[in-house]
Amino acid sequence: GMMFVRSLDLHNNLITVIPKEIKAMRRLQVLRISHNLLSLVPGEMGKMTALVALNLSGNRIVDFPEHMSSLRNLTTLDIRRNEFKMIPDCIENYTALKILQAGHNKIKTISSVLGECKMLEQLWMQ
Repeated sequence: GMMFVRSLDLHNNLITVIPKEIKAMRRLQVLRISHNLLSLVPGEMGKMTALVALNLSGNRIVDFPEHMSSLRNLTTLDIRRNEFKMIPDCIENYTALKILQAGHNKIKTISSVLGECKMLEQLWMQ
């Protein structure tokens, strides 16, 4: 069934809430849910610990819940074109993160949490 899906692309729809079926996909490695109408990221997404690439660009997200801290395997995170006012604190736990795209938000300062991302190779803030 859907439990074994590794990659899921829901780009460019009218999704307002991440469906519980997606949150149950514990083996999912790549999730692209960009260009939708999301304003909240559910805490249960923190259980999706197999994720290595997460694209949430082009939504209305303001922040990440604390539970997102457990996504330690993420290497690529795209949160461009949202409503973030700061880089989410939980990113300091993403020790495998290589690429962070965070441009076109309302971020005014570069957070010290990025200092914990020792593997970071590319940071896009424009």
